Amino acid sequence: MFRGFDEDSGVVSLQLVGACRGCSSSSVTLKSGIENMLKHYIPEVSEVVQVLDESEEAGVEAFNALEQHLSN
Repeated sequence: MFRGFDEDSGVVSLQLVGACRGCSSSSVTLKSGIENMLKHYIPEVSEVVQVLDESEEAGVEAFNALEQHLSN
């Protein structure tokens, strides 16, 4: 989902939905696919960033905490 465009920096903010949003390679999809396509068709775009909703942020934090716990 489109979440915004900063005209000054050229940054497009997107929230991935569906199967992509939970996929570990979503950042690769975002950078390699979506960002390159937008840059090609819209020269003003400099970067695409992923925006997470509250539940996704909580999930990332919980995963990071678990990962840290397991590495200790």
